[in-house]
Amino acid sequence: MIYRLSGFLVNAVAPAFGMLLSLWIIWNVETRFFPVVNDFTFVSITKSEQGYTAYGELNKSRACEFLGLTIYAHKPGHPKLLLDQYKKDIFGSDVGAGRQTWGPWTVQLPERIREYEHLEIQGTHRCHALWLQTSEYANLDIRKLP
Repeated sequence: MIYRLSGFLVNAVAPAFGMLLSLWIIWNVETRFFPVVNDFTFVSITKSEQGYTAYGELNKSRACEFLGLTIYAHKPGHPKLLLDQYKKDIFGSDVGAGRQTWGPWTVQLPERIREYEHLEIQGTHRCHALWLQTSEYANLDIRKLP
């Protein structure tokens, strides 16, 4: 009985575990060392009645499909506060890899946002069928907003 169980573990469970471990390692390497977007910079941020409008530049290092943008507010010792999510259709067509300009993006932020210290802006992309990749675009100091 024990011989059969050990044979099953070696023949069935070990390869499955090895496959999952390999996928986990590949996911970690890809998401940490191969971001979709880097060098995300703000060229200008203005405040109006409609909210904050921003323009900027970024370097898209991989030609992955853009799915959306998420904005969080956070301060040390507290959970992130989800402010807004924007889907792909708001930003127009997807662009390939290379240096890009972006904007105008207009975002309405509640006044209570001043209680927090940073805005974290993340983009989500699909590079292949296995998983989605989230890249941190920017971490903006709220106290420096106009």
